[in-house]
Amino acid sequence: MPERAIAAKLEADETVTGLVGDRMYVALLPQESDLPAIVYRRTSEEEVGSLAGSSALAMAAIEVNALAEEFAQARALAKAIRDALRYASGELGGVVVQTIVPAPDDADELLPLPGAEEGVHRIVKNYVVWYEED
Repeated sequence: MPERAIAAKLEADETVTGLVGDRMYVALLPQESDLPAIVYRRTSEEEVGSLAGSSALAMAAIEVNALAEEFAQARALAKAIRDALRYASGELGGVVVQTIVPAPDDADELLPLPGAEEGVHRIVKNYVVWYEED
């Protein structure tokens, strides 16, 4: 469910879609996909409770990967993603989001991709999505 919120926010952002079009994928980049692209996945989820019992609030960690052939493209895409997601709230993709908070970590790397002559630059950023469960 929080993945829908991430997708909706990114798909609605003109800067992001100007860079990747509709090349946003859950979990895996399809073979022979054009770049730049975004791949996102949930890495953890936790229900939030209190002394009074369960609440309707949940937290999910979402990893978002900015992939591009050139490092500068990957960096620009990662910035556009961050600008779109940082502290977003409201109803996003049918999910009531309290806030999306960037985690204080990111990583840059050059990945070999099957069939590619050169590697692909990937910038990984994690976001914490606080949202209301159904």
